[in-house]
Amino acid sequence: DVVVYPISSRVSPVDWLVSKIPCGEKIAGVNDLKCMSVSRSQETDTFYSQLIPFAPAQPRFEFYSHQDFFSAWLNAKPPKSPMWFAKENWPLIPDVMQHPYIALFPGAGQPYREWPADRYGMVARHIVQEYGLSVWIVGSKADQKAATTICRVAQSSSVQSLCGKYELPEVAGLVQNAVCVLANDSAPMHLAALQGVP
Repeated sequence: DVVVYPISSRVSPVDWLVSKIPCGEKIAGVNDLKCMSVSRSQETDTFYSQLIPFAPAQPRFEFYSHQDFFSAWLNAKPPKSPMWFAKENWPLIPDVMQHPYIALFPGAGQPYREWPADRYGMVARHIVQEYGLSVWIVGSKADQKAATTICRVAQSSSVQSLCGKYELPEVAGLVQNAVCVLANDSAPMHLAALQGVP
């Protein structure tokens, strides 16, 4: 009965799909124009019966953006949700946390969203040389190839891979205790935003 597309950076293929769904009410966020032109957005805006203005002024954890969307649509403020896992229960990894470090996540699930591994390697080398920080490369087993390239280009024992070694709670602990997180537009970026890690 209702189609809801609670995204501020709408994309044309999803808008097109929405236009083909027969229903009375189609609701989306006001487009922030990051993923399509003004003229295309003006065209696809007509596919919806209601557009909700909710785009945040700065990037943040996706959950809260969705909360704003539904609050604006339903004219109700839902209670703040507790974090999915209590911070004090996130496992610590003492070997990793001996020195200040940056958590680097080279993966993104889709190749077109990934920055080249050799460039991450250059950045990692710069971080070690200029700031004296360690760089821990974090990700799944699928990120091991990128991690090997990053370590080779960085040419430093202060740049090491943890890819495939830890589950999500440990990764959350790694993010929480990092000086900052360097990542593609992917889940680790949102996890860092949730915890207030730059």
